[in-house]
Amino acid sequence: FRAFRENFKKATFVWMVMLVVLASLVMNFYYLYRSQISLAEMIRILLNFVLILWMVMWVYLFPIIAYFDNSIKGYVIFAVGLSLAKLPCTVILILIQTIPILAVLFFAQYVPLAVILLVCCGVSLPAYYSAQLLLKLFRNYEGDKE
Repeated sequence: FRAFRENFKKATFVWMVMLVVLASLVMNFYYLYRSQISLAEMIRILLNFVLILWMVMWVYLFPIIAYFDNSIKGYVIFAVGLSLAKLPCTVILILIQTIPILAVLFFAQYVPLAVILLVCCGVSLPAYYSAQLLLKLFRNYEGDKE
């Protein structure tokens, strides 16, 4: 709770910006798929790249804010650099976060069981395993505390 209290303003600002970016991406995807413009495929590729960057930032940014002390710009630069430097870990972290959602969608015919599993394990287990992996990554940068 110490990290939460100390970083509340920074994390709230980052969360609001991330929410605005996500809303913008959703609206762009929606209007792009409904429109008939000639450059649609190129714009989709660009939007998918921005979406992947958003997912990477979502996975790394808040743990970095909690663990390190820096400016918001420093957090963003460190998150992008860390995600590129540790690309296999980045993929694993994204998979850890998305597997529960994909499992619920895949097993949609078993809605009661899927909801129970999502409530019991869908948030806590990915958070636990992500925290373990992130702690291992962050300890490599402990001496360089941003």
